[in-house]
This record gives sequence, structure tokens and C-alpha cells, in this order.
Amino acid sequence: MAKFIVSTKSKRKVADGNNYIYDFHSSSPNLGKEYWRCEKRRLCSVRIHTVTENNEPKIIHFSNEHLHPADVDSLNARKAVAEIKHEAVENIAASSRSILAAKFTQLSENTCSQLPRLPVVSRTIQRCRKKILDFPLIQRLDTVLKYLTNIVNLTM
Repeated sequence: MAKFIVSTKSKRKVADGNNYIYDFHSSSPNLGKEYWRCEKRRLCSVRIHTVTENNEPKIIHFSNEHLHPADVDSLNARKAVAEIKHEAVENIAASSRSILAAKFTQLSENTCSQLPRLPVVSRTIQRCRKKILDFPLIQRLDTVLKYLTNIVNLTM
């Protein structure tokens, strides 16, 4: 069964049941199809066509055979990074190190070898948290500016 995954740059990708990953190529709004290419398209010419049912991709066409083995550890590493991001946002009080330590104990050695370097993952956690924490700050600054504007208007 295929499923959508999210890349590190927040792009949609499809992972099929055999652990191959596909990048979005194009879509046909009239037919409701999306066309995907193998992530390793320089080595492999596999393409799939999907339709979305219940927010999950359903592969309706598969062309050619892969010329490379599936990389299960890489896919698991991507899933782990997505889970780390989610945990970082859900549990803001926890330190980056404690989140990473908890996740690393659940992963195999091969999967850990596919993860980005520790400072990169720590920085990713900081960016995720910054997105969440900055939004209320902007609202607070907007409120302060309105208040100051009212005071200036009253004194004039």
C-alpha cells in the first residue's frame, strides 16, 4: 500500500509498499491523476500514476522496473525525522537532546546511519519550534503597536 510522506523541504512524496520513494512530477486536474518519478530518476526510469482516495495515494499505473534496491533504512530515517519534528512541537518543554535520545533508542543502527548529523537535526528542532513560538509573538507585537498608536492619538 502506498502512502504520502513529506520531504525535509515539505514536499509531498509517495512511498510504495516496496519502500521505493517517488517525487511529484505533474498532475492532470481533468483526470484527477498525479504523476510521480522514482526519487533516483538519474538511475531509474520508473514512473507511477496515482489517484487520491481517503487522503492516501492509490497506484493505478506502474511503468518499468527499478534498477536499484529499495532503501528501507533511508525511508525509516525520514519517518524518524518527521516524528522528531512532531514531538518537538508537541513537547516544547523537553530538550532537543532528550527528544533525540528517546528516538535514537528506538532505531536500528542502519537507520541511525541514514539520519542527518546531530547538529543538523538539533537545528531542525529549533526551526520547528521557532515557527510555532513566533506566531503568538507577532500577534502580541501587533497588539502593543495598536495600544501605542492609541496612546499617541490620545495625546495629540
